[in-house]
Amino acid sequence: QGGGYDVVRRALVAALLAIDGLGPRTVLTETLTESFLAPAPTRLGAAAQALPPREVAARVPLVAVAAAAGDEVARRILHEAGEALAKLAFAAARSAGLAGPLDVAVGGSVLLHVAPVREALAATLRAAAAEINVRVLSSHAAALGAAWLAHGHTNGRSPQREWVAHGAL
Repeated sequence: QGGGYDVVRRALVAALLAIDGLGPRTVLTETLTESFLAPAPTRLGAAAQALPPREVAARVPLVAVAAAAGDEVARRILHEAGEALAKLAFAAARSAGLAGPLDVAVGGSVLLHVAPVREALAATLRAAAAEINVRVLSSHAAALGAAWLAHGHTNGRSPQREWVAHGAL
């Protein structure tokens, strides 16, 4: 939820709803139809489903550009993506038994490169928990963190071993 594939999936749904008159008009309909090389807007879903998830997710910049140009549907999609990521962060904190002041480190290409998602995430986290610090990590930070946890777990070191054994999601 809130990642690249989810953002584009939401944009595709919004475009198809607009075509059917069930949602507001959006520039995403034309933009995504062209990007997915769909023969017609009504074939947008089939064109997207024919691609691997990574290729679908690669269209996130199109949603960001539409939002920056004032498309309210695209803006809403990006805002909802940030809110969804905040909910996941709270779920992870609860699962790990964390409470009180929190430092939340986030990463991923959407959070690194799409400011409205990052801003919605931070605002949602801060609205729910006043004592929270949000930090966006580099694209390599997650891999480094995973390696650190694996190394500590393998060598029986705490806190890594305890966290991997009892708190990892």
